[in-house]
Amino acid sequence: VSIFKPGMLIRLRGKQTWFEDFSELKGFGLRVDTLASAMIHDAERVKLGLVEKTPRYFIGNDPIKSSLEL
Repeated sequence: VSIFKPGMLIRLRGKQTWFEDFSELKGFGLRVDTLASAMIHDAERVKLGLVEKTPRYFIGNDPIKSSLEL
């Protein structure tokens, strides 16, 4: 089981607003496609046995983004 708790989500509905650009630049906004990629990547790693199936927590945008770099 993995628990993802992102900050503000940027929903990608049409043209990105200045506030969404700013929040992504400053790190407190996370695009939903990035969150989805991290969730899929984590599920694949669990299925392949690369990580244990014990509860894993990704709290905040930086740990979520970092999980994609593993």
